[in-house]
Amino acid sequence: MLASLGAQARTAYVVYTCLPFDELLRHALDDFGVRARARGRAHLLRALADFVENCAASGQLVVLIIDEAQSLPDDTFEELHLLLDVGAESRGRLQIILLGQPELDERLRAPQLRPIAERVAVRVDLKPLDQARVDVTWRIGLRTPAGRSRCSAIPPWSSSCAARTECRVA
Repeated sequence: MLASLGAQARTAYVVYTCLPFDELLRHALDDFGVRARARGRAHLLRALADFVENCAASGQLVVLIIDEAQSLPDDTFEELHLLLDVGAESRGRLQIILLGQPELDERLRAPQLRPIAERVAVRVDLKPLDQARVDVTWRIGLRTPAGRSRCSAIPPWSSSCAARTECRVA
């Protein structure tokens, strides 16, 4: 999905969700390719705001993807509100995508996370894949670039994959 945006979007992908907010912010800035001179929170937020504003001026979206968001520490989750208005002074605004397990919905219902939950624009609930879809996905994934199959057998463990595939996008 993001690949289809090409040069129109700058993305950062954070999967280290056990981190305190400042560390999560540092990882995001590193992934965006932004080098903040100072390490304090105010300087990090300013570096991110400048980056978002520069991208907006050149017509680019800035997207922060946080995977396994249901595992964010409470303090870090609550502090995400600091990012909600980054870039608001310019034409752009930081877009945040929270990916997670079903527990993410439960976390977003907490009263202290209401400012974040109110800003969720799209929710996607992916249901578990049935066995037929796992089989098709397996076969497609094993094709060579020329379209020939590398393997004709479906692995016996694929049925357990069907039972465990479920995630949430908020």
